Amino acid sequence: MMNRKDAREMMMKVFYQLDVNHEFGTARFQDLVEEKKTGGQRDYCRRLFQEINAHRKDVDLEISKYSLKWKPDRMAKTDIAILRLGVCEILYLPDIPDSVAVNEAVELAKRYGTDNAPRFINAILGKVVQEKPRAEKTSGKTAEKEPEEEASEEQPRESSRKDPLA
Repeated sequence: MMNRKDAREMMMKVFYQLDVNHEFGTARFQDLVEEKKTGGQRDYCRRLFQEINAHRKDVDLEISKYSLKWKPDRMAKTDIAILRLGVCEILYLPDIPDSVAVNEAVELAKRYGTDNAPRFINAILGKVVQEKPRAEKTSGKTAEKEPEEEASEEQPRESSRKDPLA
């Protein structure tokens, strides 16, 4: 049976695949996810899939706002997939604590991202959490870690990217 961590990793790979194949908004959930054994995580996966398809442009705007001169289409595909997952959880899945969304995204970045991805992703997601509307912050969802530094203008290097579908 799949746990939430495994479901998050699978959905990051789905986001990667959607981006590489230019299928956001056109791909069907059952074509990408249903065949995999999602176990008790099917509802989470479906909600995340629906939210990213409904709000991808807004999610990308949030990422662009804090990534200092780096637009999502210029970022490594694995890094943007991880960022989209994290921002989507923070902004659109209120039952997931912000600290969990940030920490899990950083863990995915350590495994799949470029060399500088963990710090880059932590900084951007930390800013998203800080700038959330106040009403959401007071509901008990806060980030455990503050970003170590602002997202630098130096984007993680492409050459060290690991293929998430391998």
